[in-house]
Amino acid sequence: MNDAVAIGVGAGFLGLVGLVAVAATASAAQAPVPAGVPSPVNDRANPTVTRPPTREASPGAAQPGRVSMAEARRVSWAILSVFESGNPDGQYSAFAVLRDGAGISYGRKQGTDESGTLDAIVSGYIQANGRYASQLRPYLPRLQANETVVLDPDPTTWPGWMHNLKQLLVAAGEDPVMHTVQNRVFDRLFWRPAVQAWQELGLRSPLALAVVFDTSIHSGSPAAIGWVRRRFAVKPPREGGDEREWVRQYVLARRRWLATHEKTALHATVYRMDAFLRLIDAGNWGLHTPIHITRPRATIR
Repeated sequence: MNDAVAIGVGAGFLGLVGLVAVAATASAAQAPVPAGVPSPVNDRANPTVTRPPTREASPGAAQPGRVSMAEARRVSWAILSVFESGNPDGQYSAFAVLRDGAGISYGRKQGTDESGTLDAIVSGYIQANGRYASQLRPYLPRLQANETVVLDPDPTTWPGWMHNLKQLLVAAGEDPVMHTVQNRVFDRLFWRPAVQAWQELGLRSPLALAVVFDTSIHSGSPAAIGWVRRRFAVKPPREGGDEREWVRQYVLARRRWLATHEKTALHATVYRMDAFLRLIDAGNWGLHTPIHITRPRATIR
């Protein structure tokens, strides 16, 4: 992978090495497919999980079965919220500066200053006239100039304006307007491109969708999905390959990349791939809940 890729969302819950996820209701024989793949935004179609009669799967498909796109989205977002903040619901006010060179990591999916995601969140919040919009406005040029990227994680070294910005962002995270803005930004910049990549690759399972969404979020760019693909030889279903084998090799390739990255802060984030490998081994291609995550301890229902 191109080492110049910006890590657009914080390195995540860095202390969670060994995170494992096992779905209590997983079935190795069933890999439900999101029904119809409607628009990922405000999808209310197919609100229930249905299972058609067992039939021979088409070559390379990780099916049969059907799961609504809304449910696939809900569970995928919850998994990534655990990765980023330790909470399935996410923490909209979560604030961190890690040793990954990305500056401030903020919000439900830890959007960073370096990638421009935080800039988009703050700009959107100001435009939406959130409770703290006028107070945050003067800091937008600093974010656009990536001034927080050069700061050390040690708060005792921060300039006064950085402490003030932290207080404002944490406070704004409690504002429902900020919740709406964050969800829209993460949907537009990461979820929709991940769905598009998932479709273009010929993937059909919710687990495969969660895997490519994680790459989009964690690396700060949907383009990272293609960079991982070039690190292994298995063909995707669109080219006649087997979905389950492709997803496994994709996760293993991304794990190797994280474990050896020049940004050593990323090494500990292999827990994300270990969690996906557990779900693959459990046969939970439909992301059936409850999904139990042990480090940090969380259950997605």
